[in-house]
Amino acid sequence: METDRILLRPWQDDDAEALFKYASDPEVGPRAGWPPHRSVAESLEVIRTVFNDATNTWAIVLKETGEPIGAMGYGPSCQCNLPAREGEPLTGYWVARPYWNRGICTEALRLMIEHIRRETDIKSLISGHFIDNPASGRVMEKCGFVPTGETVVDLDQGRDTPIRVLRLNMLSVRAANAEDLDAIMAVLDAAKGIMRASGNLGQWVNGYPSRDVIRNDIDSGHGFVVLKGERVAGYFAYIPSPEPTYASIYEGMWMEDTLPYHVVHRIGSYPEVHGVFNAILDWCFAHDGNIRIDTHRDNLIMQHNILKYGFKYCGIIYLASGDERLAYQKVIHA
Repeated sequence: METDRILLRPWQDDDAEALFKYASDPEVGPRAGWPPHRSVAESLEVIRTVFNDATNTWAIVLKETGEPIGAMGYGPSCQCNLPAREGEPLTGYWVARPYWNRGICTEALRLMIEHIRRETDIKSLISGHFIDNPASGRVMEKCGFVPTGETVVDLDQGRDTPIRVLRLNMLSVRAANAEDLDAIMAVLDAAKGIMRASGNLGQWVNGYPSRDVIRNDIDSGHGFVVLKGERVAGYFAYIPSPEPTYASIYEGMWMEDTLPYHVVHRIGSYPEVHGVFNAILDWCFAHDGNIRIDTHRDNLIMQHNILKYGFKYCGIIYLASGDERLAYQKVIHA
């Protein structure tokens, strides 16, 4: 993996002296959660025991000098107590102090992300930075990571400073357009098939959601597609409050009912594309920390996904047709 300036390659034993030169700097390691290296022998041990998996850990090499000036990786070489999802690897990186503020970390992280998208089935990455190191957070956000709204403290990192958590979903989201309409309807037909196969016979019936409904979503700027590569793999509507059917809620109450919110409607995806629901909600919460959603009583799959994501069941709402729906809310900035 390479750009005009840098190369990502496996670490080698003869990198130990260069690693020690930069990793012994007391301004580098503690910012990333590890102590400064104390000897070339220690750096060699790190190369052999921490940086030893060439499939997920690389030296950042400056082409101009051929010298390793930092590290980039995901998975076993990165250790931090972050709230990772099942199978979700942690991402970590650092670059030597003489090369700070030159865009090298951003360049290297983008290289690795593109490699992961191309070569793996990983659904998402998680990472974090100490709140007193906002520059690291800016690197992540430039590469598409979004804050989860969470902070954690991990004393194993050698500090009690809170760590701000960010996540990158490997599926991408963009606004839908008229050219996507046929692809969206195919996705929604597939979603109906999932409903029927799971015993949900009462939701999305009588032609709903129709092309006109989706076209209205798109024309109003509320329709979005989830992409796997260039393929439309999912769809959802993201609509600002107020939602008329949420004005009254029965057998419960909203978690928070004074702040503006967004509603997520018409979620659909292909059954063979995994991670679409999380990609949608990750994107939504990157834009608003107050989200409401509802689903049919027979849609057990959606209920499971909603609760697993951290929503709280709030009560029952009724559509304009009189049909009931189970309503949920999650707030991360109340």
